[in-house]
Amino acid sequence: MPKPINPDDRLIGQRIAAARSRKGLPQRETSVAFGWPPGVLSEVERGTRPLAASALVEIARFLGADAGYLLTGKAGSHVLSPREQRHIQNCRRLAPARFDALERIVDCPEARTC
Repeated sequence: MPKPINPDDRLIGQRIAAARSRKGLPQRETSVAFGWPPGVLSEVERGTRPLAASALVEIARFLGADAGYLLTGKAGSHVLSPREQRHIQNCRRLAPARFDALERIVDCPEARTC
């Protein structure tokens, strides 16, 4: 008799699948990136194969996702879209004065009129 699927493992798998999908990565390519046989990620995403915490953190980093979100699904965590990731990378490259100017615009309470 097959072992019953843990509902938490199923939810974690669904969140991993959604994050991978948002990045536009195929399951097979993602599995290969981790050195896993092709079917392993499919099992993880279906919740039939639980993950070690270290593997969850590694997957989160690879997908640009928050490990806490993948684990708990808490609303405070956020999976960054590729566009958001690009914006963050571009902000990190700004000279301090330009970053300060951008920050003033973003922090303006009346952002549409600043």
